[in-house]
Amino acid sequence: MIERHFHWRLWAYNGGIDPVTKNVNFPVTIDVIGYESEADATIAAQAILPREHYVLQSVWECGSCGYQNRAADMMDQLVKATT
Repeated sequence: MIERHFHWRLWAYNGGIDPVTKNVNFPVTIDVIGYESEADATIAAQAILPREHYVLQSVWECGSCGYQNRAADMMDQLVKATT
């Protein structure tokens, strides 16, 4: 059984121009999978790459990438390892 899950694509960047180096801080794209809300996806993105700002670029529902099956297999392996 495949459950719905979401793919989130956010831009992460620091604001403005660096006052010391005069470099522009270009955004970096971060993709996270499996979160139910933008807030949770942003928290995950912050854990991956700390930046001042995060802007949601796209989100889509997916049932075909196998993420749910891999997550279920991992949980099954954890249960077997602890019993």
